[in-house]
Amino acid sequence: MKCLSTEIMIRHIKLLLPIIAVSFIGLNCKKKDTVPNTFIPEKEKNSITNKNIINDDHYKIWRFASNNKNQEYKDITLHISDDSIKILKANQIICSGEIVKEKTTFAEYFKSSKTGDGIREQLRKDFSIKATDNLLTIMNTDGDISKKGCQFPFNEMFIVDGYLFFYKDGYHSFVSEKITGGSADTKHFKFSNLTLPYQKNIDYKSVKYDHLSVKNISGLSEFSCGENEIRYIPLENTKNINLILLPMDCGDAPYRYYLLSIVNNTVVSNLYVEGNLYEPEGNNIPETASFNIDKESVFTVTTTNKKFQGKNEEKKYVITKEGKIVNK
Repeated sequence: MKCLSTEIMIRHIKLLLPIIAVSFIGLNCKKKDTVPNTFIPEKEKNSITNKNIINDDHYKIWRFASNNKNQEYKDITLHISDDSIKILKANQIICSGEIVKEKTTFAEYFKSSKTGDGIREQLRKDFSIKATDNLLTIMNTDGDISKKGCQFPFNEMFIVDGYLFFYKDGYHSFVSEKITGGSADTKHFKFSNLTLPYQKNIDYKSVKYDHLSVKNISGLSEFSCGENEIRYIPLENTKNINLILLPMDCGDAPYRYYLLSIVNNTVVSNLYVEGNLYEPEGNNIPETASFNIDKESVFTVTTTNKKFQGKNEEKKYVITKEGKIVNK
């Protein structure tokens, strides 16, 4: 009887082993399936977007030039500042990174007077430029080996005679918006309703705002801090262009205003023009921006303590007939 009982027990254990094994596998699968996805709250997403917007006023925009024969890069836009670059295709960022700029000559850049003279002649012939011997090179700070930043063909470029060039199966030419827009002195947008000169500081604690649904304007949601409508101060509203001042106070800086240019119910350009920005854990001396508009409708944006380094900066802008805010 004792042997029979032992045999029955062994059979039961054998029957239970597959069940235990399946259960163990199931538990492991369940653990893998329940790993939580990373979640970014909506307001935090907008905060990240806003950081990109805030930096846009530091960039000079370069667009595909009309003197190109090769059309491969016609949808590319280059945003270049003193120390960084963003490459966009159809308004989508395809790469970004830090850059270094250096003044040089054709002979120094191409390591040979003969090669340099040959490239200059090629540019004169292909792009109808003077090709003066003053180059400004733009190079990826991290180099090619690191695979960081913008890689070939955007890792090494140069500017000559107001045109930016990079090489891939031949040279490709880009021109800044200032040149693209024609003569800024005579062909830019002129205010007709706003009393000029304009020089006011916004009292953000007591100013009265108009309101607008983000659904009505394409691109406006990027400035809404996740809300369904924005508050704004109307600056000028003509048949073609609507200019407004919009507070970006959803972050840690309660006093920051952007100038938005709206054409055909689409935000076509923006510029940070007024406010204070405090450095985290800094000495409480803010970077301060203010603006004025002269009688010729030229904006002057003055920044003190630029990048918290104690330097002051003054830049002038105009608005093109198409509503783009460009350097003057």
